Amino acid sequence: MRLSGTQRRQSILESTVELVEQYGFRGTSTKAIARQAGISDALIFKHFSSLEKLFQALCKEFITPLTDVPLEDDDHPAVLLHSYIRMFLIKNLQNPRSFRLYSMAQYERPDLLDGLTDRAEDSERLHELTDRLTLSFGDQNRAKWAVRFLHHTLMDMTRQYNLHADEGQEFDIDETSRQLTRLILGNH
Repeated sequence: MRLSGTQRRQSILESTVELVEQYGFRGTSTKAIARQAGISDALIFKHFSSLEKLFQALCKEFITPLTDVPLEDDDHPAVLLHSYIRMFLIKNLQNPRSFRLYSMAQYERPDLLDGLTDRAEDSERLHELTDRLTLSFGDQNRAKWAVRFLHHTLMDMTRQYNLHADEGQEFDIDETSRQLTRLILGNH
């Protein structure tokens, strides 16, 4: 069966993810990706102009969407932050692949993450969270700090969790959400 261009592109990304998870970015070549996807090297370059562009697309595809977390209707800062943190953790712990990629990129290819934080901070959801916190706090700088701190902390927490998940680590999402909410509300 012949795949459409979109399906073939997705197949290449999926094959690349599997190889990067096993061998890291440095240990993944276009030859290995082609073998994994059952295609020629040339077909990879039809969809991605270089291995670098393929890795960038991989990070964008699997890491960036993590900012799309629903927000609670309640505008009280404690309720809003707690529910956002809780939903972020639930969503991300259900998707450990993205944090394995994030971790590998952070250590092997940090250049692939350039702009990732900016893209996340530019997301509509985080802008909405910032706006709603600004109304609650009455201070836009405080709201921006809270969202930036929150995003970086949550990314690091879930990355750490996924690095140690095979060690049987327990993770209490509700307690973590409460503690982080108290930290943000009491720290600034």
